[in-house]
Parts: sequence; structure tokens; C-alpha cells
Amino acid sequence: MDLSTVRKNLEKGRFKYFEEFFSDVQLIWSNCKNYNVSGSDIYRLAENMERRSKKLIRDLKEQLKIENPSEFKNGKAGGSGDSSEDDEERKDSKKKEVNGGSRKGGLMDEDDDDFGYDPERYVPFDEKVEFADLMKRATKDGLTNIVNYLLEKQPEAVEDYGNDRLQIKVDMIEKQAFQYCKDVLNQNLKEAPNKRQKTQK
Repeated sequence: MDLSTVRKNLEKGRFKYFEEFFSDVQLIWSNCKNYNVSGSDIYRLAENMERRSKKLIRDLKEQLKIENPSEFKNGKAGGSGDSSEDDEERKDSKKKEVNGGSRKGGLMDEDDDDFGYDPERYVPFDEKVEFADLMKRATKDGLTNIVNYLLEKQPEAVEDYGNDRLQIKVDMIEKQAFQYCKDVLNQNLKEAPNKRQKTQK
């Protein structure tokens, strides 16, 4: 499932109900999170888009005065959607949803308004590429320092494979720790050999 497929299905009128469309959109973000490392750029962007989608769903439902779509379908199918008791229940249900409700993780999460983006934690991709290059040119002491620092401050960013083999997950390092590690690396770079140096005869 991807956005272009959802768009084509929408243009062809394949979505009969409101919830079917948004279910497919949410599936895209869920797949992005399932198939990417937690904390990676793609994972965080998927979280961001998921929150934006949920907020749009909430706002659109309020604007169009759409009740719970699954209840709407059941009412149509069962022929009991005209009952005044059912209408009252739907109104109460809608009020709970609009006011945040008590359903944690549902469409009405109170945390949805922040869109899941925190500039204090985000590290741009080009800086991560530069960081990886510094890692290749760092001295043993420099690498040891940042590994020890990360093990203390952000252990989830270090994967220990045993036999003195470690992997540093750059996507998992938050901005403050990232900047510290970058400074350490810059202070502990191997001297590049001078290619123009003439060999003595």
C-alpha cells in the first residue's frame, strides 16, 4: 500500500465509506514503522505523518458532522439507524471523541496536536553522513570515548555483537548526544598521509 495507490482508488470511487480511506492511509504509516528501525528518520517521519493524518481525520469528522463510521454502516445495514435512541448514543459517542475521550491510542489522542516533531531531537541527514565519515577517520581513543559516552547516555544506540564488535546506530542518537560525539570525533582524527611527500632515494 502506498499513497499513489490510495489516490487512484479514491479517484476511481473505490472507497464506499469514510473509514475505508483513512484505514488505508494509516496502513501506510504503520508499514513504515513496522519495516524501519524505531528512531530512524523514516520511522519518525511516519510517526509525524500518522499524527497529522489523525488530526485531519478528527477535524474532517467535526466539519462534516460524521458519526462513528462503523456505527453508520451498521445502522444502514440493519435498518435501525433511524431510531432516536441510536441517534442519542451516537451523539454521546461523538462528544467523547471530540473531547479527547478515554481511548488511549485512538483517533483522539491529546498528544496528536504536536505532530510528533521535536526540533531538539532531530538530526539532519547530511549531518549523519558527515558523522559516518568522521567515524571512519577517527582514532581508536576517539571511538572508545564516544562508545563509552553512548553506553552511559544512550545505550539503545549501541549494538554489541560480541568479540569486540559494536555497531553505533546513528539514527538512534538524539541531537545533544550527537553533537557531543561529533565534537569528540573532530578532536580525535587520524592524520591524513601526505600523498605529495617525496620518497627518499
